[in-house]
Amino acid sequence: MRENLVLERMTWPEVRAALDAGRTSVVVACGAVEQHGPHLPLFMDAEHGTRLAEEVARRLGDALVAPTIRVGCSEHHMAFPGTVSLQPETFEAICRDYCTSLARHGFRQIFLIPSHGGNFAPLADMLERLREAVGSEVRVEAFTDLAAVIETWTRVVEEESGLGARVGG
Repeated sequence: MRENLVLERMTWPEVRAALDAGRTSVVVACGAVEQHGPHLPLFMDAEHGTRLAEEVARRLGDALVAPTIRVGCSEHHMAFPGTVSLQPETFEAICRDYCTSLARHGFRQIFLIPSHGGNFAPLADMLERLREAVGSEVRVEAFTDLAAVIETWTRVVEEESGLGARVGG
């Protein structure tokens, strides 16, 4: 059985014990609810983000996983029914509230990982403001290199399956 790293599946005493034991890093996935072609459900980015955050936390070794921010900046998908999109200002407010809440409880390293292309630029834009919101005792980082993600994803998919650019729909 795997150790529970996911905050929302833990009790508050378990979270406190983890913090007291030095687990002061937390990973936050930033997903989306939007189309990926007619064959996939709308939750793909959010679900992939959750799984990615769990894997990153495991590999870091001392990190926990915050609840995924399931809705992101998806205005470019609003022509597809079911898409739910946030304005960049709303997305920033949610990210700020996540970071300040986590910092208040004792997390000292917060890693934001977008799993939706539309979240990369807003995260890059807000990063300094998030850092200011939590203060100098907390490190906030966000992976914001969309081109690197696309390049790596394409290479891995092509190596594993030969599908490349056709993935996701």
